[in-house]
Amino acid sequence: MRLAGDARLQAGQFPKALANFRKSAYEAPGYSEAADAAWAAVTLLRDGIDQQYGAAAFRPGLEDLSDEADRFNERYAGDNRVSGLMADLAARWLAAGEHERGLHYASQVLTAPGASPAEQYAAWQVTARIRQKEGDYGLAERAWNQALDLAESDQLKDVTGDQLAAIRRQLATAVYRQGEVAAFQGRLGEAVGHFRRVDSVLPGSEIAIRARYDAANTLLKASDWTAAVVDLQEFRTDHPQHDLTAGISEKLVHAWIQSDKPTQAASELLQAAENHANPWQLRLRASELLNEAGSVAERNALYRDYLATGPKAGDGSEHERLQTFRYHLVETGDDPDYWREALVQSELDSAWHSADTLEWASRSSLVLGARAAAAFTSISLSQPLEQSLGRKQKALETARQRFLDAEALGGERVLSESLFRRAELYRGLAKDLMTSAVPSDLNELEAMQYQMLLEEEAYPFEEKAIQLHTENHRRITSEGYDAWIGRSLGVLAELYPGRYERSVKWLSWNMESNDGV
Repeated sequence: MRLAGDARLQAGQFPKALANFRKSAYEAPGYSEAADAAWAAVTLLRDGIDQQYGAAAFRPGLEDLSDEADRFNERYAGDNRVSGLMADLAARWLAAGEHERGLHYASQVLTAPGASPAEQYAAWQVTARIRQKEGDYGLAERAWNQALDLAESDQLKDVTGDQLAAIRRQLATAVYRQGEVAAFQGRLGEAVGHFRRVDSVLPGSEIAIRARYDAANTLLKASDWTAAVVDLQEFRTDHPQHDLTAGISEKLVHAWIQSDKPTQAASELLQAAENHANPWQLRLRASELLNEAGSVAERNALYRDYLATGPKAGDGSEHERLQTFRYHLVETGDDPDYWREALVQSELDSAWHSADTLEWASRSSLVLGARAAAAFTSISLSQPLEQSLGRKQKALETARQRFLDAEALGGERVLSESLFRRAELYRGLAKDLMTSAVPSDLNELEAMQYQMLLEEEAYPFEEKAIQLHTENHRRITSEGYDAWIGRSLGVLAELYPGRYERSVKWLSWNMESNDGV
């Protein structure tokens, strides 16, 4: 029968040859070469699948080969050709997409006591690929490790460097995928551990670099800010030119802010600004963080440098931000009056206002007015009077305009103070005129006439002062009493004691207790 099978094989009668091989293998008890006949049947089917024969009528399928192989294994389990056959079938079923059958035949190889290292190597690769395709990355890692151990051992001589590199890439991928799965499922600590292991599998590779980056991102997600900062900084140091490094700075800023370290976040932003297309975008963010941290000197330096660029507000929000910078410089800067002037002028020139910016500007204008009023007071009237009086009037006008600007910006909130201070400017000028020295070269009559002229010159200024103080006094009926109105009343009492110098007692009126009055 076996010889008949060989003859029919040579004659191209493949189905009849297969039948002859099977009969001699499984239906001839005691036949010493039955195993070889059975193997001939297996080989015939395998060659038919591989289209070794040209006969179109003989096209066996993989299922046919599996059945024949199972029959061979069942009858001749101890045959040393079984493990190689199972390894071949495992690879074939993997290629066909039948993962369960591929794993079945691969496991038969791995449990066969006589399987060679090459056969085990093939079976582990099939197992690893199937596990990886099905998302069983832990099992895939184990299988790839087994394959790698065999490939690196002395038991296999024909494994190339490219093949070794391919196995390591697959192993690194299996480890990386475990990190991805763990991160997706919220097991963040485990995910970080997997990501960090990739570099030990394939050091310096692209997948290892990305795994390090993902480990840092996972630490951010886990709110482990300190560890995230360390990983991000090390990544940037080790891979300064990598595409992923471009996003490191923003992540570090986020980590510093979340860990309540605004100064470090500001430093990171300032460092990033050095090479940024729009550096002030980052520097102004840094200034906000420095403000939060109370780092006044560093914050003010950024404010000054930015304002020196001459920024123009395009909307109300930007105007308020610029005015906020100037206000902080007024409050804590080295040259507050310079910034008061800038604050006032910017508010006067702006089409946008807010309650805060108007308050800051009006108060700044009052302070500048008080400074100008002090300068006005310090100018004494001396001979020649015309020159000193001109300087004094110029100083008065400067102070007066500051107070008018304060009124324009602050309205009723500052009007009482402004009215008092403006009135005192005129009263001071009138007083200085009347007490100014008479030229020494005048006789007694001329001196008397000169004094009368001074009084005539001073009179309109005194009247203007009285008018403004009186206007302030009248505000009691509409705005109520305040300290500046009280000071105007004091001046009026000094000027008109009979009318204004009286004891005033403010009463709290109780309507319920005085209904009958």
